[in-house]
Amino acid sequence: MKKILLINDLPGYGKVALAAMIPVLSHMKYEVFNLPTAIISNTLDYGCFEILNTTEYMRNTLSVWKQLGFSFNAIATGFVLSNEQTELIYNFCKEKLVEGAVIFCDPIMGDDGSLYNGVSEATVLSMRKLISIADYIVPNYTEAVYLVGRTLLHRLHFRVNQHLGIKIRNRLN
Repeated sequence: MKKILLINDLPGYGKVALAAMIPVLSHMKYEVFNLPTAIISNTLDYGCFEILNTTEYMRNTLSVWKQLGFSFNAIATGFVLSNEQTELIYNFCKEKLVEGAVIFCDPIMGDDGSLYNGVSEATVLSMRKLISIADYIVPNYTEAVYLVGRTLLHRLHFRVNQHLGIKIRNRLN
């Protein structure tokens, strides 16, 4: 059975992120593990929400997993709360990439032409570093524009996938 690690937020109210991914992938017969980047009261579109930062938990968990020698066939990243988390995830994925893991990255940063509240240009730069080691990235159009810069967008070759939206194959060399 293939082992997949999901690194994403966990909403208390809403069927997105880990709340949606775990049951779907489990039903598909994958062995699913998770590392929450944040515990969120509800989806952010309500305007009012509470977020529990799990950076310290992530750091400690990754250390324990390293000691125990846990391995994964694939790692999928989603919402990242801070640049510090992005760096932790980048370093972990880089190690697992060498071991043969496939890295998927959904650089959740914005939609409808603008970045989400609290997402800065520093976040975009940090996310560019994370996607640089991913095998697959699945940004929406807004995220793709911010990741590559508006002037470079026409140089990308997009493959539209009905289920995943825009899919960009990284490491094509």
